Amino acid sequence: MLLYASPHLYEWSMKNLHGQDLHRRFEKIADVIGDGAVLDLACGTGLLADYLPSHAQYQGIDLNKRFLRFSRNKGLSVSKQSVFDIHDYPEADTYVICDLLHHIMPHHQALLEGVLALGKNVIVCEPSVPSKSKFRRMLIRGFLDNDMINPPRLDLSWYTEPELLKFFECVMQPTELLKIGNDIIAIRQADA
Repeated sequence: MLLYASPHLYEWSMKNLHGQDLHRRFEKIADVIGDGAVLDLACGTGLLADYLPSHAQYQGIDLNKRFLRFSRNKGLSVSKQSVFDIHDYPEADTYVICDLLHHIMPHHQALLEGVLALGKNVIVCEPSVPSKSKFRRMLIRGFLDNDMINPPRLDLSWYTEPELLKFFECVMQPTELLKIGNDIIAIRQADA
């Protein structure tokens, strides 16, 4: 998919697909992170880093070599690593999982549970599928979400908003849940 082959096209697409909601969600995530150390899982082009305070310690991991090179050229600390290598994660106060879980089905719950077991702050931001329309779901899953790393999935199995909220409540027991556009942000504070 061309979207994941070009970092510039990816950033342009994200900004145009989400509009102001992209800024709102990253501002909220950055507010929760504060000045601490953060590991951005499947960091892509490191968009989150643009919203963090200058004192925050940003690190990202991803498997997309083009995105990693792009992020390094922006001066970000990123490395090639699978998100499933949880025991090899750099130490962080907060782990961010943004727009990742729907790419790694059916392993999304196991990854989230593994990250939660680290006992740190966890922030997850995931899109909900806007409807049960098979055409819209196929367009999203087969076209927009083909990241060239994970196998394309056309089984239409990602969550609608009520399903995603239920998933977060059951697996994460979040201290805060909020909706921004079609995205749901679930926050689990370690000290809560």
